[in-house]
Amino acid sequence: MTGVARELLLVTRSLADAVAANLPPEHWQGLLDARAERWERLRAARAAWDEETTALLRAVEAADGEVLAQLAAMRAEVAAELASLVGSRRLSAYQKGAEHPHGDRGSRFVDQCR
Repeated sequence: MTGVARELLLVTRSLADAVAANLPPEHWQGLLDARAERWERLRAARAAWDEETTALLRAVEAADGEVLAQLAAMRAEVAAELASLVGSRRLSAYQKGAEHPHGDRGSRFVDQCR
């Protein structure tokens, strides 16, 4: 797209120079036609770029959604595992009749974590 825009700029400048030099229309008519053709090519390139960019953005959004879903699943898995570990340690301590290794303060912390 940038190359087409540069071509359009060069043709437009050449056309402006020809008109400023008071050249007759037969000298700059070809430049006018070339300018119109470059405009059409630029519009087509822009439309293709817009479509490609939109497709890329949709792909990024989909990948982002997948990553967020995976992170949420991992977070839930870790939370479940942590809850299981905390629960099994507390159960083991209660079964042995032992006090929590960190005392009362630790058991309150464990309760808050659940």
